[in-house]
Amino acid sequence: MPLAHFEAIDLSDSSKTWIVVALMFPGAVIVFGLMITYLLRRPGKLDEPSPGEPGYYRVLGLDATTGLKRESLIHADSRQSAEGQARLQGIVVTEIEPAGSPDEPV
Repeated sequence: MPLAHFEAIDLSDSSKTWIVVALMFPGAVIVFGLMITYLLRRPGKLDEPSPGEPGYYRVLGLDATTGLKRESLIHADSRQSAEGQARLQGIVVTEIEPAGSPDEPV
């Protein structure tokens, strides 16, 4: 007596086809989701330097209207925030560096 006897599913009958498709659908959704996740993640995200800490930043650049050199001391939450504030003041930023406190000589 054979232990197991399997027959191939005849997919020519349309009443059985939807069952096979319904069983394959969740697997396809999972595979598609994994592919999208893999493609959208940013490799090296943890290796990026920190954006900076709150404090004073010395911003060097050019005045947007006159083109003359301009320097400013800005208190900001991060380096990117200091750059944004400088742009709002009309400075085309060329360099930003931490400055400590405003009482220290530059």
